[in-house]
Amino acid sequence: MMENLEDHYAGDAAWNAFAPLFRGQLADYASAEQLKQLLGGDEELADVVYGSVGDSALQWVIQPIPALSGLSPVQCLASDKTRNRLREMLLRMPR
Repeated sequence: MMENLEDHYAGDAAWNAFAPLFRGQLADYASAEQLKQLLGGDEELADVVYGSVGDSALQWVIQPIPALSGLSPVQCLASDKTRNRLREMLLRMPR
């Protein structure tokens, strides 16, 4: 487990190049609105999450994730530091 994943955050420019690749992923997801709500209304993040983990997204965002130092993705939205932790993890996830 990488304790300080956010210390290795590739940066907003990398995220801003990456996230649009997932734009529109929620279009056919029946729970899209619920996922966006759990993620604070962040449709971009919801697109990336759904594009990364698929139909298990609703459950995934509320579960503790070892790569996030045991936080859930929803908990990572509490600060810029942990949001960057989540973003870096999503950037690194194999697809």
